[in-house]
Amino acid sequence: MLQLTPKQNRTRRWFYFIPSQGSPVKLAHRIEPDALEELPGETILYSGRLELEEMLRKVVRSVEQVAMQYSPKNAVPYISKVDAGTVELIKSFGVQVVSSGDLIQEVEAKLNDKQLKSHREAAAFLFECVNEAFSFIRTSLKKKQSVSELVVQEFLVNRFKRNRYISNYPPIVAVDAHTGNPHYAPAKKTNFTIKPGSLVLLDLWCKKNEKESTYADITWVGYVGEEIPPKIQEVFDIVREARDKAIDFVRGRVLAGHPLFGYVIDDKARHVITTRGYGEHFTHRTGHSIGDEVHWIGANIDNFETEEHRRIIPKTCFSIEPGIYLKDFGIRSEVDVYVDERHVEVNPPELQDAIILI
Repeated sequence: MLQLTPKQNRTRRWFYFIPSQGSPVKLAHRIEPDALEELPGETILYSGRLELEEMLRKVVRSVEQVAMQYSPKNAVPYISKVDAGTVELIKSFGVQVVSSGDLIQEVEAKLNDKQLKSHREAAAFLFECVNEAFSFIRTSLKKKQSVSELVVQEFLVNRFKRNRYISNYPPIVAVDAHTGNPHYAPAKKTNFTIKPGSLVLLDLWCKKNEKESTYADITWVGYVGEEIPPKIQEVFDIVREARDKAIDFVRGRVLAGHPLFGYVIDDKARHVITTRGYGEHFTHRTGHSIGDEVHWIGANIDNFETEEHRRIIPKTCFSIEPGIYLKDFGIRSEVDVYVDERHVEVNPPELQDAIILI
């Protein structure tokens, strides 16, 4: 959050205190007095541990509580960065330690106009990539050319490079039984060839290779053949319904001006899948925060892996991606949702309402 550059040595403990009013205070070791020189505020130096504790006591003595990167019982691990011992130390001064999760959202998770524009463009680009990948598979099969998970992945990676989009990992291209593994990664040893009767899942995420760009993240599925097998169609219909129920719930709450929480959205999607008898096969959260990284620091759509009780705040973005994963195949449908005070935007606007026939 502080965007510190690595040019300074920081081998000793340092603290940065930002009061609700007034100037920040920097506490650093005397052998590294410039450790926080990039930041505004008064600098206080210490040497030994006893002096450190006394300085910390003076810094926080004017407040009753302080927000730290802490989550009670580690309910939201993505914001639990401070160690238990440091929390104990601050509490020993008579100060209540609360979670900074919502403050972090305000500072880090909100998208400005440029970031939102880049997110829309990335989502539109990914939608084009999905269509092109399915077309590439279709053409290759018609020409009797071998096409595999790795071949399609390479096709997509090259598409990213040509258009100056970047991603922290290559896209997921999963075929047949591999679609039942939510985070399957194609490899030479596991590489499946696509053939008639294959189910193909594409999970793509990327952002522009420039400053203040924001990720987009989508998942679509296709089937090589003229008629979808009944079991695959059944599971897709349930996943689609769960996705749409979650989106409709978000839209209704936002337009009505009611508070919106990630754990409730997860419950809405999970209820659909559970009541259809597939609850045990929905093995991950419904969605994650999206921003500078594809998994970002805002509130996630989760009451399964974690207890996400942070509020969904305006100008933030997250995915909705319910899935059902069986032994022979899996289905996931993923879109991105941006919320403002009275506005909900889904990207890309085109939702997958039917399995693509390849």
